[in-house]
Amino acid sequence: MQQKVWYRKYSESDYNKAMARFRTGSNTSASSDPSSQPVSPKQLTQTEILQAGGRELEDLWNISHLTLAQFVQKKFHRIDITGFDTPFMWDTKQGKYANLPAKRKRPDYYNWETMLSVIQNHVLNRKLIIPLKAIFSLKNYHSMTSDSLKYLLRDHPQLLQADDYPQIAEQITENEQAYKAEYEKWQTIREKYFKVGQIVWKKNEKTGEAEKWKVPTLKISYYPGHICSLIELQMDKGYIVFMGEQRLSSIYLENPKENPSAKVFTELLPELEAKQDQPENTHEKEKAIARLRLLKLKLSLMKI
Repeated sequence: MQQKVWYRKYSESDYNKAMARFRTGSNTSASSDPSSQPVSPKQLTQTEILQAGGRELEDLWNISHLTLAQFVQKKFHRIDITGFDTPFMWDTKQGKYANLPAKRKRPDYYNWETMLSVIQNHVLNRKLIIPLKAIFSLKNYHSMTSDSLKYLLRDHPQLLQADDYPQIAEQITENEQAYKAEYEKWQTIREKYFKVGQIVWKKNEKTGEAEKWKVPTLKISYYPGHICSLIELQMDKGYIVFMGEQRLSSIYLENPKENPSAKVFTELLPELEAKQDQPENTHEKEKAIARLRLLKLKLSLMKI
């Protein structure tokens, strides 16, 4: 970038398009003669790539198969990666991997997850295949979603041949379906029981006291696989103290000081839902029946 040189990542598709249009050493279009058409580079097998890369690449390829938890257990003390001037050495004091670049007095430090990510990227860029479960174990780098999988396959199409690709793809689909169901469930609950400007009471986990809060916006988030709904709250003084989200498991719909038997919302929810399941307007129907009986009685008295 200092020399203002920009580049595009190599791909065989782009290479073939350029060769077909310009050909080597010529500014004319490609001839219709099949013999003049460029020959696509031969696709190397995994074994050929590993043999060409030598022992170092094979060692990195084996490490890249590990999940983050397995990598931490192995505790490699030295890792050599082509492209780095010096090896990565385990620093016991820092509890991280250290790499000292040329002309530097202080090393760069890499935690477990970053170190494994560097290794996996190096191996993937060499067109090698590694298990998707190892890649998705790095949660700070790859979320287990269909979008994340799509971007991985776009940059590294060889991962379609990974042994665990069918299982991971199916698991992602199941997770997203469960997420959608969970989202719709809590969205419905939010619309039923909360509104903007509503007063609620939040339980202080340290003191156990309940503070008066207000709902400024209906903002709820969800996590797949976990029943965890969240809501943004505002203190009664008129300013938002916590711009993040508060768990509904610490929220009361009534003041617990006035009603000691009050339950937090997540405990109260089954009772609220049970009331919703009762026949609609039961009380109103009973009142209507009573009015009808009274009217009949009046009519009978008028006849007399």
